[in-house]
Amino acid sequence: MNTIKRNIKFPGKNNSFQLKKEKVCSFTLIELLVVIAIIAILAAILLPVLNSARERGRTASCINNLKQFGTASFTYVDSFDYYPPWSAKSGAVEYNGFSTWGELFAEIYGMSKEVLYDPSFTTDPDSYTNYARIGYGMNWRYVNGSEYLGSNNTYIPAKHVQIENPSSTYTIMDTTQNGSFAFIRGTSRVYALPSSTAMYGRPDASRHQGTVNILFCDGHAEGIKVADKEASYTTLGNQDAHWHGGRIN
Repeated sequence: MNTIKRNIKFPGKNNSFQLKKEKVCSFTLIELLVVIAIIAILAAILLPVLNSARERGRTASCINNLKQFGTASFTYVDSFDYYPPWSAKSGAVEYNGFSTWGELFAEIYGMSKEVLYDPSFTTDPDSYTNYARIGYGMNWRYVNGSEYLGSNNTYIPAKHVQIENPSSTYTIMDTTQNGSFAFIRGTSRVYALPSSTAMYGRPDASRHQGTVNILFCDGHAEGIKVADKEASYTTLGNQDAHWHGGRIN
């Protein structure tokens, strides 16, 4: 067997192969701390942006929930000529016997708990045992009831023709309980005036960064930014036309 020999020349002095010892680099403690500080600064900048984007997604889901309520409400209006009642106490309406409108919407229109409970709530919807603690409340004083008429606990809802300005009149909105339960869970009705009574409920601007998402009587839904999320009535009004929509007599 013939052996082929090749002369391999390496660059360098005297044409000989020289191994160079590589220099090993390492971080000093100060450099490591600087890197950590930079990462912390970037996280502080990006996390609010990510949280804001996440909340925008929840807000969009909330608006979509309200639009579904609008579809159900108009289905009800088309069938019975008046807005759905907030409670079974409304003796003049069909489906009398359901505890609240949430149960009515769930049973008759197939609403899931994920729709009835606001996506920004931290509490699992399955932990609720009734429909009185859902994330949205109806305008029971004027539109979905008639407490202001002094009707002996029979809260007759408004007919569609009684609302003079449906595009600017509230019917369903983000709601929380007054008192010690504020911002913890919702309630199925909202009052047109500030009240300390927990069961009345009030507009909730805390869950969507100072915005109250509202379904109006014409079926459209939008968010209204309030000046003070602890005092949402200042922006939304106190018993004004946005609440009664012309139904005052």
